[in-house]
Amino acid sequence: MTSSSYLIKGGHVLIWDNQKKSSFPQLDILVENENITKIGPNLGVENDKSIEVIDATSHIVMPGFIDGHRHAFQSQLRSTVSNHTLLEYCAHLLQGRMAFLDADDMYLSQLSGCIEAVNSGVTTIMDHSHAVTTPERAQKCIKATLESGIRSIYCAAPFAIPISLNPMTLPDMTVQHAAQIDMIKQLATERPLGGPLNDGRVTLGLGFDTMFHIPAEISRDILTFAKENNLPTTMHDVPRYNLPALTYLRDNNMPLPQVTLSHTCDPDAGTIKWVKENNIGVVSTPESEMAMSHGHPSGLDFHQAECRAGVGVDSPAICSGDLFMAMRLGLQEKRVRENARFHERGKLADVVPARTDEVLYMATLGGAEAIHMESQIGSLEEGKLADLVLIRTDSPGMVSSVDYSAALVTHASASDVDSVMVNGEWVKRAGKLQKVDWNGLKVELQKNRAELENRWEGIDWEMNKSDLKDMWHTIIMVKLFFVENSPAAGRSRKEEAVQQAEIRSHAAIVGHHRKARRRTEISEASSSVHSPPSPASTLDSVSLQTAPSPASSIGSVTFKLSSSQPIPSGDSEEKSSDRPPPGCSKYTTSRRTRTTLSPLLLDAGPSFRGMRTDPFNCISTEHPHLLAASVDYFSGVTVPAHAALYELFNITNIYNEYWFELMSDPDFAYSGVCLTLRVRELSCDSNAKPSEEVLLALGIALSRLRKRMAKADSTVDDICVTAVSFMAAIAKAIGDSSTHQRHKQALKQMVKARGGLDKLGHNGMDKCLLLQREGFWSIAEGNTIFADERQKIVSIYPKLPLSGTNLKMTMSIPSGFQALAHLGKLSVQVLEVLVRTQRTRMKGISTASSSRASSSSPDLFKTQKRRYSDFHEACPCLSEPDVNGGASIEKLVVFAIIIYCSTSFTPTRSNTVLYDTCRNRLQRDIATFEPENTAEVVCLIWVAAMLVWSWTTVSGNKLTDHGISCLAKLKSTILRGFSWTELEIILGQFFWSDKMSKSLEMHYIALDTG
Repeated sequence: MTSSSYLIKGGHVLIWDNQKKSSFPQLDILVENENITKIGPNLGVENDKSIEVIDATSHIVMPGFIDGHRHAFQSQLRSTVSNHTLLEYCAHLLQGRMAFLDADDMYLSQLSGCIEAVNSGVTTIMDHSHAVTTPERAQKCIKATLESGIRSIYCAAPFAIPISLNPMTLPDMTVQHAAQIDMIKQLATERPLGGPLNDGRVTLGLGFDTMFHIPAEISRDILTFAKENNLPTTMHDVPRYNLPALTYLRDNNMPLPQVTLSHTCDPDAGTIKWVKENNIGVVSTPESEMAMSHGHPSGLDFHQAECRAGVGVDSPAICSGDLFMAMRLGLQEKRVRENARFHERGKLADVVPARTDEVLYMATLGGAEAIHMESQIGSLEEGKLADLVLIRTDSPGMVSSVDYSAALVTHASASDVDSVMVNGEWVKRAGKLQKVDWNGLKVELQKNRAELENRWEGIDWEMNKSDLKDMWHTIIMVKLFFVENSPAAGRSRKEEAVQQAEIRSHAAIVGHHRKARRRTEISEASSSVHSPPSPASTLDSVSLQTAPSPASSIGSVTFKLSSSQPIPSGDSEEKSSDRPPPGCSKYTTSRRTRTTLSPLLLDAGPSFRGMRTDPFNCISTEHPHLLAASVDYFSGVTVPAHAALYELFNITNIYNEYWFELMSDPDFAYSGVCLTLRVRELSCDSNAKPSEEVLLALGIALSRLRKRMAKADSTVDDICVTAVSFMAAIAKAIGDSSTHQRHKQALKQMVKARGGLDKLGHNGMDKCLLLQREGFWSIAEGNTIFADERQKIVSIYPKLPLSGTNLKMTMSIPSGFQALAHLGKLSVQVLEVLVRTQRTRMKGISTASSSRASSSSPDLFKTQKRRYSDFHEACPCLSEPDVNGGASIEKLVVFAIIIYCSTSFTPTRSNTVLYDTCRNRLQRDIATFEPENTAEVVCLIWVAAMLVWSWTTVSGNKLTDHGISCLAKLKSTILRGFSWTELEIILGQFFWSDKMSKSLEMHYIALDTG
């Protein structure tokens, strides 16, 4: 504690009124010891020789900046990850280079980070320190913090830093986590923290990002400890990276100590309401949030809703180390985002949607509120702690400023920070740091960085990135383990499957794209993996043989991985189909290195291998890595890819918990695994041959199905029927049409033996499954095996001229569709789909953001019956015979709408079976369709554009080679003679967007019209 007293005289003092408006009157401030004791004009204490007078007439005097979210310990790794994604940041820094820092290195890095903050006018940080893996590291970081002179809430956080890299090896966190929590509890007993050097400005807090991955009971105990011991607690809240802190606290009704969330981007009204009601602090770090794809920086959204909202730097290794930049970026991002809403309507804003005062407040008193210290710091008031900063107003960047709020936010920089006081002590004065010898320290830091560069020389960072992807799968498995072993009274197997599927889903897309990137490399290197000569020849030996009795329709099966390595088809499954692939043990424990590739073509990664039990054990398989891969893809890609489409067509969705209910039967599980993995590999490469995993799963599925049906007391049950439908789908996906047809005939006989579709179980879901799957096939093939089973629904066409409800519906849809409706070309059923699609489109609600279809929403996995069982019921025109060998304009419209909805309202774009089927039909029928009137001519142009759009990349940013070829053909026929401007005007009369135009425009203009 300092005993000095200072009179800071004549500065332009930042004062906040009750409306959070700033003013800068010229005042004197008297500081005695660690407190501000008087503020006013001409205090008249200059003659007291115990008081040092500081002339501040050419300065702004403001409360010190408060950084509510900083990782100070990362500063020694500055410039390492400026061009990296969050995954790469973790691989290169957090779970990469950090493994090479010892306690002494951590001391230097922490000291450097704190000094950087002080130098730029930051007097208080909430330091989220997930480097506290050992007591020595913790003590070194606390020591460095104390020596810097900064005020800090040092939030020690349990974390897993790798033991080694290439390959990455993590410590056993089931042991380490408990030890780290015990260490934090021990630190909480220190009075003061870090010893006598601490005058109270450094206090302990808790960083708690691991609460999602441990049992809820343990998380509850830790949060209770924090609350009872007054430990401020901070957490990353980034749901898209599986850090859903706010949702977890709210949904689990967790104890709430003084909580500060970092990030919380793109909040909805319910989130803001909960934050406000529970006095939660939120800190936005605009620069890192934009760089790392967290979402839109939303601190101002919380501030304008009168929540506790502040700003922060985040990692000094990623971005700027001062709050001037954070304020500036947060303000301008909010402005551009709000202005865009006006631009969309062809309007301009009359006033700016956010003002400089707002972000300046967030960086000072608002920041104090966010970390729950507003009674002590954040504003210059009598009785508060003396944390203040003097900013020069005569520097080249600040001279001639008259609006000091605007100047601080839009013009000032760290170089304008003249002096900094913390707790009544000068830590920077007249431009010079006071607590360290900077000239000596910078040499030491440079030398240390050179040593660190030598330590990690030779590390393959791309390999570490790849390993980390696998480790992220491991985190999911650990989480599943705790979920599976936590109390679940009254929870059914199906409910457990749904809960666990939600946990798994976030990792699916990362793994999905990883497999696509690796496919070529692994296929070339895995010469020991024998592939069958062709899909057709393989399935010749594994097809379902149609027999008079459905019960005996599964014939004798010989399953081969290759012509030279048969798997015998005896009665013992253990001796045949469940055997691992050649060259692999039952549990593969080898780990991939730079020269050793996984023996499995589509291996789900090391988190799904090794001598352990898959915690997803509500589904019984002998190959947990295959199960995990299929569950990941189904829950992360298949489920969200279908949700919005089924809702808009008002059809009962089969892609949800119903799938898990089927998968819980061991005689069905491999059928689901096989089809899902095949769909996954086709989404990576439409020409891919079936992988060894697909063939392995297929053989086991056939073996189990055959045994189930061969039992003397067995009758054809629902599982047998649904499994055969999957077999037919698998055959089609592999490309064996003859086997596909045989399976379909077997399926027809089995349904007949069961008494018809209405007799099938799972509360009618089996019927929906068969109708939908067979409906996809009939769209492609033109015939149906359930002609007698389908409900006789006909298209209802409104009476012309339109009136009443039909006219009202028509007037609410785009004008191009209106023209068709007025000609009687669209049925009421199709009009209803168009109305729902337009309503969703106009609201700007996509599956990625709507509460009903969010990719993280539990509702996504719930089964709910809707009006129609399948697409043929929803749009009866799909069942009607083709006209002149081709589709009607209404049928073409339906195909195009399915493509539009599948790309515009899904968080993860995926080419589903229905999507591909509709695209193929459009490609086949569009050339033969002959319009009868202008409305059909115009609509056909939109349909053609939708066909081209269907060939864009997953991101939707550019056309694939197929798309360019398709566009070239259409430009010489249907689109001939149209300039891009003319074409865009036509497309605007239907479902179309700027994004779609951007993807097509450059290709359209570039093509030679021929």
